[in-house]
Amino acid sequence: MDIHFSDMVNNIQPGIFGALNEKKEELLRAGRKVYNLSVGTPDFKPASHVMKAMQDACGKAENYKYSLADLPEL
Repeated sequence: MDIHFSDMVNNIQPGIFGALNEKKEELLRAGRKVYNLSVGTPDFKPASHVMKAMQDACGKAENYKYSLADLPEL
């Protein structure tokens, strides 16, 4: 059974972060020094007051509505 993909699927390009990671790996394999300044996962948790604010915000029903415009604070 032959599987043929649509033109739309065949035109999907690699994501920028994946492409940059491939280039980084290529340079590392070539013995080059690479400074990784990409977006990453922090190795520390947020401050406790930030975690508490997030918990409080998640518990408020008004935070689960659609908005027609940004809040003035934003």
